[in-house]
Amino acid sequence: MFYSKNLETSEGEIVGIYGDAKILQNEKRTKWKGFENDELISNVVAKKELSLLFPIPLKSKIYSQGAGLVPQANFTYKDEKIAEKIIIDEIRELKKSGIKLEDYKKLIKLYEFIAGSEYSEKEIDDNEKEQEEFLTIVKDLQRTQIIKELKEITPQIPELVEFRGKQYKRDNKSIVELKILREFKCQICGTSILKKDGSFYVEAAHITEKKHKGPESPDNILILCPNHHKEFDFGNKKIIERTKEKLSFELNGRKYNISLELK
Repeated sequence: MFYSKNLETSEGEIVGIYGDAKILQNEKRTKWKGFENDELISNVVAKKELSLLFPIPLKSKIYSQGAGLVPQANFTYKDEKIAEKIIIDEIRELKKSGIKLEDYKKLIKLYEFIAGSEYSEKEIDDNEKEQEEFLTIVKDLQRTQIIKELKEITPQIPELVEFRGKQYKRDNKSIVELKILREFKCQICGTSILKKDGSFYVEAAHITEKKHKGPESPDNILILCPNHHKEFDFGNKKIIERTKEKLSFELNGRKYNISLELK
């Protein structure tokens, strides 16, 4: 269970988590500076070793399509994948600013408690590093060559593919080539995020998730900005029409038509 606070800007923040929480019938009031009227009102009990006040608060609207993550003075239930993503994001924010070993261990323990599987930071980091490395190699390829390689992808192609004498994960290779082809712009809003080194940041979302056996093919991968990636993964989504050339869907009440063509 995450807890948050409201800001004057109406942009709530996730400020902590209660692990293995249970709802109490009678609320508990504690003097705590920073909350409304300097008072924390709690109606939950949780395991201390699985609970943490986030050193770096996270913007809650990122995980709730622009609204509050939970109603004020209330609670709600969310998909466990949202919890996993929030914890991973907090770990990454702490790594950027310097992380206390105690907080890091607790966040890892929280992730494994919620996900029911071991946290593999190495795999996450390795994928990002491999994509960055592959990008430096192929960034100057002709679009026609990129399109040819993407069109040649079939389910029979192995998970590891060789390119210029080195092996890469097929998924990472496809994602990098699609980012180049889509010009590092979100396919929903057209946003490009400029990094301080002059390059651009954008993410890849699988239309059919890999855990549901979604293929690592161009017609199953969207290039999205971080906000629309999270909304696509966690929002109220309904696929209207899907072919190898286009995707029509409704997301949180808005309709989108996205081209999946390689051109």
